[in-house]
Amino acid sequence: KYSFTKKDLKKKISNIKINNFVNKKFKGLTDRDSKRAHKQKYFFDRYKLEKLFPQKKRHLVLFCPHVFSDSCSATGKFLYRDYFDYYIKTINILKKIEDINWIIKMHPNREFYNEYEVSKKFNDKIKSDNIQILSDKCNTLSVIKNVDAVVTAKGSIIIEATALGKKVLAYKYNRFEKCNFFSKYSNEKEYFNKLKFKNFNFKVSRKDRELARKLLYQYSLKAYKTNDNLLKDERNKTKKQLNQYYNNLLQTLKKNKNVIYESVYYRNLKKKVLSK
Repeated sequence: KYSFTKKDLKKKISNIKINNFVNKKFKGLTDRDSKRAHKQKYFFDRYKLEKLFPQKKRHLVLFCPHVFSDSCSATGKFLYRDYFDYYIKTINILKKIEDINWIIKMHPNREFYNEYEVSKKFNDKIKSDNIQILSDKCNTLSVIKNVDAVVTAKGSIIIEATALGKKVLAYKYNRFEKCNFFSKYSNEKEYFNKLKFKNFNFKVSRKDRELARKLLYQYSLKAYKTNDNLLKDERNKTKKQLNQYYNNLLQTLKKNKNVIYESVYYRNLKKKVLSK
């Protein structure tokens, strides 16, 4: 349900609703992702970002990897086995593109998935003058605003960066594939070639920025809103709230296990499975 259709792209939505949501999103007030990415207090400008490197290069580009635990095939096919494999192979290529300074901002939700040690073990081995990994305390919004472009695979950073006027290089097959406002790669050879950012169109039109802002609003509804009467969206809950939620759910199921059949999620899942 997270994918966007042509109908979604054409849907008319009040600019007031969109602007109110986007403003809250970039202040870290809408969901777990935005809080961990945009509510951080350490801000960058272009000068500070460039000072992270020994010397200024042709471009300054932000690479935003996914949470390694995410399923890379949830939104269709992908080039790599998983997002960790994608990360490792991308880093190995970035090292070789020495005329670009690369900034890496790990996914803000890696804490939730206990991925600190996994990423730290690998990141500590990266010894390259043209790669800098930012602290989780850095404000992502300020970084996006001050780079030349953004690289990712399938994430919502595609529409976040576009809404801020930054061109994104991303995998062709993702939930935003109906959109033409980001540069797409469909195979590894094309990906590695486009990472050089030669003859690359960095411009993002006003029309595309406005569409991306609208999709940010729509994506929030698709990703976080649920009408299920039993299985609630747990992603914006604290650990304490999660424990309380799971305890209550367990007690409910112990009293009447058949209540699961009333779940909207269960009925939709059953319908999809039986239709295969």
